[in-house]
Amino acid sequence: MPSKIKEDSKTRIILLRHGESTYNRLGLYQGSCNDSVLTTNGILDAQHTGIYLAELGLNNKNLDLIYSSSLRRSYDTAQEIAQAIANTFEPKIIHTSDLLWETDLPQWRGLGIKYVRKSFPEEYHTWKHNPQDFFMESIERVDNEVDSISRFYPLVDLYSKIRLFWQDLLRNHFGQTILVVAHGGSNRALISAALGIEPKRYHCIQQSNCGISVLQFRGNSLESGQLEAMNLNSHMGYTIPKLQEGAGGIRLLLVCSENDVVNKHKLISCLRNIVLDFSILEEGSNSFHTGQQILKYHSATSQMSANSSNFLQHYTKIIKKRLNISTENKLSNGLVVAELETIKKLIGNILGMSSQNLEKLNLQPGTISAIHYPSVELPPVLQAMNTSESEKYLIHKPEFAQSYLF
Repeated sequence: MPSKIKEDSKTRIILLRHGESTYNRLGLYQGSCNDSVLTTNGILDAQHTGIYLAELGLNNKNLDLIYSSSLRRSYDTAQEIAQAIANTFEPKIIHTSDLLWETDLPQWRGLGIKYVRKSFPEEYHTWKHNPQDFFMESIERVDNEVDSISRFYPLVDLYSKIRLFWQDLLRNHFGQTILVVAHGGSNRALISAALGIEPKRYHCIQQSNCGISVLQFRGNSLESGQLEAMNLNSHMGYTIPKLQEGAGGIRLLLVCSENDVVNKHKLISCLRNIVLDFSILEEGSNSFHTGQQILKYHSATSQMSANSSNFLQHYTKIIKKRLNISTENKLSNGLVVAELETIKKLIGNILGMSSQNLEKLNLQPGTISAIHYPSVELPPVLQAMNTSESEKYLIHKPEFAQSYLF
């Protein structure tokens, strides 16, 4: 640990999901099994992510420690990243923790996701809509007779481990910058615990393979946590992450009202090649003007607007109407431009955050956040927050990278 900690020290967590695994490729539930390993693409993506972090300036001066789940797919990802930045980062022991294991779904391990959805419809429905209540039963037999039946609650188990991990990390590594490599489920729980998000919203946070999220803590407690960025995928070639749930529905690209000319041009460039089917602009101040400038390059976009006083209600009605006519195989993209506090409320509503906790969302100018509404039946998903046009933008804007990572 640092010998001296300044009063304004911050603990910064660079959170990463492992690279593509064999079970990911096959569409199988992994859970806490250790049979799933990195594919060739997963290894290459981990190496590329390490190179990307090194280009942003990650080195022995600003990275104090690497934590990894002890499961192979995460540990191997952490090793590839450490090797990729070896020219600037003195090799250190990668600390492993069983507390970072993926959500354990013992009865579904190795089963196809589509098979589970079809074969266990009631259980799957509970898992997707009320994951906090989902349980699996374990039957113990003695001489072929049922001796006892116990219930295992995956999210109760996951969140209890994650709270222990945070407690240990924030107590022992305050003021440090730490890379944490784990899994989709454990990363969701790490983010949720830091932002005060209930386990019920477990499926509302997307974590892509090698996606980067950044958390910051101004104190040594979870209550001081802030989300600086979530699920950044530009280094993987995706300004907006690939869909996690299905291939259709509605995807909203959220943009804050922007006064800076440079940021406006970057947003225009970032969105130029995305087909926008509709837009919702907040009237007043600079939001409407920002939206109009972006939409100059999207002449076919259906444009709608609402004033600040009833924007959220108007937004909700539009989404419900469009979801009712959406199809599961066709994605409809919508642009939403509003004031920063309005965008925070939209994201906070998806995550079930209280109004007091919205300050934990550190939205950045000149970036895009994305929400996917898969269907009427499934809950919406926050795909990314504060994503930008490309990794080149981050690399050549050191002050921007500094605010996110180091």
